[in-house]
Amino acid sequence: MRVRSEHAWSRAEFTHRATAESSAVHTRVTRIRVLTRRALRILDPSRTRCELRDRARIAYARRVEKGREAKQALVSALLAKLEAELANMTKAANTAREAATHEEAKPENDKDTRALEASYLAAGQAERVRDLEAALKTVSKLELLTIDGSTPIQTSAVVVLEDDDEIKTTFFLAPYGGGTTLTVGGVSVQVITPKSPLGQALLGRTKNDVVELRAKGRLREMTIVDVW
Repeated sequence: MRVRSEHAWSRAEFTHRATAESSAVHTRVTRIRVLTRRALRILDPSRTRCELRDRARIAYARRVEKGREAKQALVSALLAKLEAELANMTKAANTAREAATHEEAKPENDKDTRALEASYLAAGQAERVRDLEAALKTVSKLELLTIDGSTPIQTSAVVVLEDDDEIKTTFFLAPYGGGTTLTVGGVSVQVITPKSPLGQALLGRTKNDVVELRAKGRLREMTIVDVW
């Protein structure tokens, strides 16, 4: 019984020592690998440059992907607002058309213009319905371009402007929906069109450019601090 106990104790001690030595060897090997990689970088600077370029490419690809996802969210939000406006305008146009052709709308005399006014209103609302239908079709097919700091601003760009008071405002350059405010990811984004004064001032510009815009009788300068 005594021999068996000593043998068991000896085996436990051996296992403990072997584990400790194995751990120490692993630590030394890891340290040698780290020192070897550092030495290789010193001996071959091009390898370091390649690694930095690879990291930059990965970071850029991630930024592009996040930008595309954010733009898709903006397009979806804009389409939802246009669809809601179209539904309301279609209902209003139908009501105006029915009012223009209703029996009670017939003029009672030469000065009664109720029917004429109702027909003008119906025609205007019908035109607005057609515009909204065209807007939905165009926005749904909008090509989401990859735009960075050196790429000239164009339709589908998201632009962040900073004014003299260091207040930043985010804009989405879209073919329709000017004046609409969207909220994506907790950020408020204003939609502008290429035909708007600000849209025209931004087209063709790049990051860090300064644009001038006259608003409320005074000239404002805003700096393009980000584009994507």
